[in-house]
Amino acid sequence: MQKSKSSVTKYFSDIRNFKWEIAFKSILAGAAAGILAVIYRLATEKGTDYAINLYSYLKENPVYIAVWILAAVPVGLFIAWLIKKEPMASGGGVPQVEGVILYGMKMKWYTVAAVRYIAGILGSIFGLSFGPEGPSIQLGAAVNDGISKKICKTKIGENYLVTAGAAAGLSTAFSAPLTGMIFALEEIHRSFSPTILLSATTASLTADFISKYFFGLEPILYFQNLPQLSLKMYLWMFPLGVFVGVFGVLINKGMLGFQTLYNKIPLKARPVIALLLCLPCGSCFPKCWAAGGT
Repeated sequence: MQKSKSSVTKYFSDIRNFKWEIAFKSILAGAAAGILAVIYRLATEKGTDYAINLYSYLKENPVYIAVWILAAVPVGLFIAWLIKKEPMASGGGVPQVEGVILYGMKMKWYTVAAVRYIAGILGSIFGLSFGPEGPSIQLGAAVNDGISKKICKTKIGENYLVTAGAAAGLSTAFSAPLTGMIFALEEIHRSFSPTILLSATTASLTADFISKYFFGLEPILYFQNLPQLSLKMYLWMFPLGVFVGVFGVLINKGMLGFQTLYNKIPLKARPVIALLLCLPCGSCFPKCWAAGGT
């Protein structure tokens, strides 16, 4: 009886120690993911600013468009070559992270991070909008995939740390730690676990501290002084919800259909076409394009 009681006590003590260990390691995970995501966000924002100025200049001086095309084609081919060498760095990044955590896929974290940086910065200079969330999530997961193999003794510990890195990356992208926490539970694991929540919370808050140090306290999606709706306006909520729902479905179907057609294009030509499409959009609609690009 005494032996059984001792075993139970040791079991719960090990669980408690494991949670403290994960919390401490998640601080490291959040710091690593936060630093990488901040550098990526700063670099791509600088690239986007450069692209805005470039397209404004090309609009006033169309004679230099030929020079721009001569630069865009080799850059597009180079990006295609990078993606061919590291397919895990293609796409949004979130499915790859889920594959690593849930299905045991392998990821060379250093090549994924390198391709994300190089392709992302080059693309932003020419005006491609990758969005900060997907790359930041994958960068956070990738660097912690490498760290976890050094400091974690079990596979489950490695998965917790990769999850924490992904949550921290999203937290940095939007300066919103709660988003990173919910993402870890709802999008990656699709279940509630106190340990996952603990690791994601610790990493997200750490990354958010780093993000706010560089970008300030103002959130990316900032809503201020929103007026209250009158009671009559609430009658429009139902038709508005129906319209937005139908419109969202059409947009999703259109994007999926376009992606299917895009995937039929040879891999080598896809980045080139994407870069070339930036020229008419950026030159004809610089203000609208800038709002969408950032």
